[in-house]
Amino acid sequence: MEVASAAVRLAPEEAALYRVLGAAHYRLGEYGLAQEALQQALSLDSAHGLTYFLLGCTLEKLGQAEEAGRHFRRAAAMDPRYAPAGQPSRR
Repeated sequence: MEVASAAVRLAPEEAALYRVLGAAHYRLGEYGLAQEALQQALSLDSAHGLTYFLLGCTLEKLGQAEEAGRHFRRAAAMDPRYAPAGQPSRR
């Protein structure tokens, strides 16, 4: 967590660092902070399915199933690796 936070302070324009920070918060069960970091990542770069997937996981933990589903669908549309098992993504 300390390394990710320090990296974000050094390069606040890097979406990938916010993705890492969001994942670290998620792993610690800090879902509100994970959501903030992942939303910042999307505001900087919305071209990565992984960010949508991680935000979907976070929103699910926060009890926001409908919003989570929207992010999961977006992730799957961007990258077939994030499609639910047995369902191909639609590009």
